[in-house]
Amino acid sequence: MENTINSFKTIKEVEDYRSKINEECNERINFIKMVQKADSLSNSTFGYIKECFESLSPELFASKKGKSILNKYTAAIKESNNLSTMHSICEAIRKSGKGTDTAFVINKILESSQTGIDSVSLKKEIKSLGMILAEGYLYIGEKANDLLPKENNKLYSAIGYITENKSNLKNISEYTNALDIIKENIENKEKETNVFESRNLDDLANELLEEFNKKYSESLNEEEAKVLKEIASSENREQIFEKYRSLCAESILVAKKSFDEKGDENSSKRLSSVLEQVNNKKYSLDTIGEDICNLIELSNIFE
Repeated sequence: MENTINSFKTIKEVEDYRSKINEECNERINFIKMVQKADSLSNSTFGYIKECFESLSPELFASKKGKSILNKYTAAIKESNNLSTMHSICEAIRKSGKGTDTAFVINKILESSQTGIDSVSLKKEIKSLGMILAEGYLYIGEKANDLLPKENNKLYSAIGYITENKSNLKNISEYTNALDIIKENIENKEKETNVFESRNLDDLANELLEEFNKKYSESLNEEEAKVLKEIASSENREQIFEKYRSLCAESILVAKKSFDEKGDENSSKRLSSVLEQVNNKKYSLDTIGEDICNLIELSNIFE
């Protein structure tokens, strides 16, 4: 039955209903904003799509569905000569910086863009790649907004122009301007030594584990870091959780038997209670790292 003003008996009921309506409206507004952003991302330049995937990849790599989306992205690039060439051009620019032979890099970019790209089909393929990015963005949800990089419109547009247009006398001014933008970008930044390359999921896994080491090496002990690396590189995290839960339960059970043999009923009962809690502990993807570290800490107490 629909609520009407006459169905409410107290001011609190009215306020609660209003809060519920406001909450539902906010959820709908947030959803609409996410869809609008996803649509915008699907129409991005190749350079920005590539950079977005590099920023979102750690989050996507954390789940089977996310890996599937990453796999679609890398497969799309591998299977398209256009996208592979675009990827190589972007990587050449990204790896270059102060001290680079800029003229050589520019010549190679021009050579690749003029001979390795079919501008007629390129736009359609970039649009398809953008749809994969939109899928990844929506899958991650609102937290993706904090992960997306700032868009370098000037550089990405310049790359897009020289790859989507053949040079001729009519567009010589636009072409020269685009090349100057790329040249300026190279000459005004430091070279990047550890750059991400969208080659395949094995390379991606290694890259993510390196980032993991940098981020956690100082805050985790060796055993915890080992476990969390195991979680990050596994496709079946629930199986890993069950392994450590069973090991913890086994340690507690051994300790309990020891108290039973000594006739220490109070300690045995306390351990029975702890053992029950461990056995009832459920797998949760959101807290798996913390849960396993707690299980290991608990196991170490009874070793």
